Amino acid sequence: MLGLAKRWLNRPGRRLCRLLAVVLCGLIMFGLPGLAWAADDEDEGESQIYAHYVAGQQGGANNNGGNNTNNNENTNNNGNKKNDEENNSLTDSAYEPVPGYVQENDGLTDTEPENTDPKNNPPENTNPENTEPENNPPPVEPDVYADFPELADSLEVMLWDEAGQTNKKSQVMPVNLAVSGRYLPSDVPAMAISGRTLVPVRLISEQLSAAVDWNQADNTVTISQRGQTIVLTIGSSSALVNGQPTSVPDNVSVTLVTYEGVARTMVPVRFVVENLNAAVDYDAARHIVNITPPLNYDDYEEEEPPVVEPEPEPIPPPGLDENGRMLRRVVVDPGHGGTDPGTNGSGFEEKDLNLAVSLKLQTALENAGFAVIMARSDDSYLGLLERAALTVEEDAPVFVSIHCNSAANIPSANGIETYAGPDDADDAELAGFIQKELIAATGAKDRGVKTSPLVVLTHNAAPACLVEIGFMSNSAECVKIADPAYQQKLADAVAAGIEAYFAAKAEQ
Repeated sequence: MLGLAKRWLNRPGRRLCRLLAVVLCGLIMFGLPGLAWAADDEDEGESQIYAHYVAGQQGGANNNGGNNTNNNENTNNNGNKKNDEENNSLTDSAYEPVPGYVQENDGLTDTEPENTDPKNNPPENTNPENTEPENNPPPVEPDVYADFPELADSLEVMLWDEAGQTNKKSQVMPVNLAVSGRYLPSDVPAMAISGRTLVPVRLISEQLSAAVDWNQADNTVTISQRGQTIVLTIGSSSALVNGQPTSVPDNVSVTLVTYEGVARTMVPVRFVVENLNAAVDYDAARHIVNITPPLNYDDYEEEEPPVVEPEPEPIPPPGLDENGRMLRRVVVDPGHGGTDPGTNGSGFEEKDLNLAVSLKLQTALENAGFAVIMARSDDSYLGLLERAALTVEEDAPVFVSIHCNSAANIPSANGIETYAGPDDADDAELAGFIQKELIAATGAKDRGVKTSPLVVLTHNAAPACLVEIGFMSNSAECVKIADPAYQQKLADAVAAGIEAYFAAKAEQ
């Protein structure tokens, strides 16, 4: 037996053992390092698992299970690698997730949708501006009354006492007047009397395109506009509205008010405005009464729409001959008159002193070769617009109004001043010549040439000025103005100023 084994080992047995040894050595040399690679690099192994999965999805017949990776590596080593698509490269578009595998992708996984829970994902603010109310307060509305002048706490005026037929000093609260939110200046301001706001009747009627007629015989003011008629009587709290007797609220009546030498017929604003289909509101904190005219007359069925009048032909300056030279004609306007006494002082009324100086001025001008048109020659009343219209009606190139001044709160105020219309060079030139002559002749304090939107100036087609010959509130100056000799000085000086103005124009 032993001999048989020996012979088998010596021949074919030896060959088989040698073959087994070779196989065993090959396993030791090549198998163990492969096992060590797989165990030592877990991350790389995981990547290879994912690569195999993707390659299997793409490759079909080109992939042979676990041999695909080795084939790719062998291809790379031989320098014969094809393009990425042909070699089943791991492009983003080819990825399909493997259960349990996590790939980083901007913080999200391929296997997980974006978090749509509104608690964890509040809606983005698509408005670039911060819209939180506490950070973006509502815009502040502009103050439309910001540029209105400040008002005094009270004004001293002269109120007409119908029962006593005289003026009485009174303290009133001034009020700013506005139309559609815009400040409306007035030489006699709006004012609160007996709980009601009174305004100059002509001023407010013009803003509402209403006509105003004054009847001296019965002391009534008639306001008419597009079929509406209001008749108010001085000293009466009863009115006629479209012929129907109507009580004025709070028994406030039409009255005459004189302020700083200017007298105006004042009417209760709310009563008049609302009866002319306009609106009025009162800002009590800032003492502003605002009037809003009707926006559309068609809203009132009983009224016809306004007729659009053609633009009037331009009126040439009055008082010029065919060669453009001024005719020697002058309108002289004694201020106030009749039921409008103006201011007063030392027992005199302004309307009387104005007339006395104006009559002397008429004589002085006629002696110098001028034709003189008197706005009034006696104690009568004429409306301001009617006075201003005389230059056109009588074809006169110059208008001069004579007034007395007053400053009851400053009894020492004195001197002479002459007014021109705002931004009117011809008015200012005429006023300058007259002011210069008056100061030279009387030696009075020179208060200079001033401007004011007085109706007789701004509504006049000819160069015009208004002369304040002195202060009746100053007792010493009032006595001088009442002296006929001083009145003659004043008249001659005004005449000399008018003559100098005509001479200057002739040279131009």
